[in-house]
Amino acid sequence: MYVYLSVLFNIFAKHGYIPSDFCPAVLLPLVKNKNGNLADVNNYRAIAISTAITKLLEEVLMKHLDSVNEADDYQFGFKKRFFNWYMYICFQTDCSVISTER
Repeated sequence: MYVYLSVLFNIFAKHGYIPSDFCPAVLLPLVKNKNGNLADVNNYRAIAISTAITKLLEEVLMKHLDSVNEADDYQFGFKKRFFNWYMYICFQTDCSVISTER
């Protein structure tokens, strides 16, 4: 089975395309604060439940990106030690620079 997955993942990499039918996910709302207002949309965050093959592909991509270190400095997904708060800080900094330049 792993040989077929390897061939398939290599085809994806060669063409730079993953068909949308290959990566279905179910989005589930997750309550942030159970004591908060459950009717407030901002009290929820979405989590995606993916297939096992999709998770395997993500793991392969993560190991590849870590090994070649070709990712841009502003690439946050699939990189260890880069979290959403870091992206948020970069975004805030960029917005501050843009607003002061105007």
